[in-house]
Amino acid sequence: MTGVPLAELAPGPIAIPHAHLRQRVVQLADAISDEHPQGITLVAILPEARTFAVDLAADLGVPCRLDAVELAPYRAGGRAALARGPARPVRGRTLLAVATVVDTGLRLRFAVAELRRLGARDVRACALLDRRDRRLWEDLPLDHIGFRAPDALFVGYGLGTARELDHLPDIRYADDATAQRIRRQRGGESASASA
Repeated sequence: MTGVPLAELAPGPIAIPHAHLRQRVVQLADAISDEHPQGITLVAILPEARTFAVDLAADLGVPCRLDAVELAPYRAGGRAALARGPARPVRGRTLLAVATVVDTGLRLRFAVAELRRLGARDVRACALLDRRDRRLWEDLPLDHIGFRAPDALFVGYGLGTARELDHLPDIRYADDATAQRIRRQRGGESASASA
């Protein structure tokens, strides 16, 4: 898959300014540290959660391991698939799956199930953006949520929606032209990568 030419991409208005984003990540890290004083393993759901997971890990006040799983892009039939598992064994560990956007919950539910299948003692989840109105499953172990989000296409902060705009420190709405180009490039799949 080729990228959309940078000249054709434009970020829209700021949805979450960088300072507000950093403040909320610190608050999440504090809450996670309080709940897991012995330490925790964060498992980023790649590729979208890399930036969020690294920032979260840096702000934790407890011992932390950082690992990742990569989920394959959706294919016909909408089934989730694991493209790459964690680099280190998770058997017996308490894990926190880290996602950027949770909407239907399909990707997050699949990632949690796979981590449990690999023998994790407990798997909880943290999401930066939650689109609760789109949820298909209510039984997600989503303990920590950064922000409630509308059904919109976001760019910046490493969200992976438009790789050429991942460097932006804020989370921004994609302008209409950028959103249309991204949707066309993706062949009509979901407006943004989400767990």
